[in-house]
Amino acid sequence: LSMDVFAEYQVAFDQLDVDGSGTLSFEEMRRALEMHMGRPPTVMEVEDLYLDLKKNSDEELEIREFMWMMHTASAIKHLFKKGEAFTLRDVPPSKLRDILRLFRLAENYIVKISFEELLEHVANYLEVRTNSDLREELPERVTNVRQLVAYVSKKVEEGNGANGIVSPGPR
Repeated sequence: LSMDVFAEYQVAFDQLDVDGSGTLSFEEMRRALEMHMGRPPTVMEVEDLYLDLKKNSDEELEIREFMWMMHTASAIKHLFKKGEAFTLRDVPPSKLRDILRLFRLAENYIVKISFEELLEHVANYLEVRTNSDLREELPERVTNVRQLVAYVSKKVEEGNGANGIVSPGPR
């Protein structure tokens, strides 16, 4: 693994290990794969990775097993998107809603709007089209959902107006 990929997987592991146990459950692994696949993995895809590791799906994964599984999913099974555009349409609606929550929008509005409206709102905040390749349109490297959420969070905190993202002010 390159240092960049290793660091990306380490950050994903740390973010998903919310209880600080140093291990990830089947569901947490599924979420990690979803972040990198651009879609929810099937149960069969996740179980297949566990079988390759000779683990039962009810067993927790340590960091080295997580790294191996992510590498296998990417380099051997080719589950991660490569060379394809990363657009807002690749972002799950729940994450688009999380992005909108960073701005001063009413929660009851955020939860009720359609997927198309979610796309339009986030695209407007980012000053991109809904089908724009975010890897090329944004000033920082954004190749997956986690990086997109982190990018928007950082820009909102900075309030520097890059790509039209302006801090919503104190909450």
